[in-house]
Amino acid sequence: MDGTSAEEDMVLKAWYARPDGLHLGWLDRPSRHHVRWRQPGGRWVMAKRRFSGSEALSRHLNDKPPSDLYVSTSSWLDPVDLPALRDETRAAPVLLDHLVVFDLDHGPFSRSRLETVRKRTSHLVHWLNEHTDLALIHVTFSGGKGFHVVLRDPDRTAFAEAEPRAREGLVRAQRQALLQRVLDAGHEVDSTVTADTRRIIRMPGSLHGGTRWACTVLEEGQIHRPLRTWVDGLPRAEDAVAMPKRPPKVRKAQPRTTEPRSLEEETLSLEVSTHVVGTKDRTAIVALLPVNLNDAPTRDAYLAKFPDDVAPMAVFDVGQRHLLVVPRAFPRARAIAVLEGIGQKALAARHRADEHAWTALMNAQGESMQGIQPRGWVRLDHEVGHPWSRPHLELCHRLGLPAPPSAGELAGSEEPAMRFARRR
Repeated sequence: MDGTSAEEDMVLKAWYARPDGLHLGWLDRPSRHHVRWRQPGGRWVMAKRRFSGSEALSRHLNDKPPSDLYVSTSSWLDPVDLPALRDETRAAPVLLDHLVVFDLDHGPFSRSRLETVRKRTSHLVHWLNEHTDLALIHVTFSGGKGFHVVLRDPDRTAFAEAEPRAREGLVRAQRQALLQRVLDAGHEVDSTVTADTRRIIRMPGSLHGGTRWACTVLEEGQIHRPLRTWVDGLPRAEDAVAMPKRPPKVRKAQPRTTEPRSLEEETLSLEVSTHVVGTKDRTAIVALLPVNLNDAPTRDAYLAKFPDDVAPMAVFDVGQRHLLVVPRAFPRARAIAVLEGIGQKALAARHRADEHAWTALMNAQGESMQGIQPRGWVRLDHEVGHPWSRPHLELCHRLGLPAPPSAGELAGSEEPAMRFARRR
């Protein structure tokens, strides 16, 4: 398999060959849900067929087991090859149901942070039970930094709308109103998940590609008990990373020395350029966000500081940080002004000096590569006059976020500028 050693390949095959390993029984009609996965080499695959249940899916994945596996929160009359939300060149898909999902996380991956988010999840479950008519299906441990609360909405009013596009719009509006109630009540949930009818979430029973811990359905009431009483019993692969008690400390910057550094301190970095290839002076925004944005509310507050014309935003998890890609072809002066305005002065300075900047996507030491997890699109509803950056739309697609409908001008060539560089 691309991107894996023989041992890793064996671990994945052994995991997905287990009987009853994957869990789809909580879905009324699994064949109505879209399935997507990421291969160990990083390539995303969208299922081109339906799956009646866990056994059928396991058989399909037997030869090339995934590093990450996802299922849609929506069920569709035809879940295969769904058109984009705003693609009006194809018939709108027929939405049959949409599960209510709340995503709570708090990184980096550690017992102390997971206990913090467990308490938040417990409080949310109690609040939802008291203030809504939603029926709890289950709570899952994501395998990483948090939990998913999955519920069913008995209110089918929006689904009485016969026109498919209008129906989906009503459901999204209904979910957005619910999300706002939850946020107003003080619950720290990821604001990009609940109202998104095209959202995919980790499939219970699958492995988290970054930790090799399994996405696990918790027993009833388990989320209300201290993490220390049950965390050691959570399933994981034999090569799973150890869950530390506390997150690693961020080292303070050390003063520069004139002593030569050893080769062991070198890091191989896969980098992408902000330059819109094929144009003279157009630049996209590609930036690693500050390290202290460890939870969704803090991240969302930071993103809200960007001007209205900086949209849409693709957000990814890269190790313990967030990667932001805005696939628009900004005039270079505008991109520099935006970066300076939100405190990315070093990145702005690189644009002034070199007319573009290289941003690290992956770092490697030896054979260990850090993966990139797509978080979602933000600000899809903003009207923006800047052309799309064709190479950076392609970048988002390769990283696991299908491009939004490209109404408007496209600038640049399709291939993004990327390179490997050694950093010290």
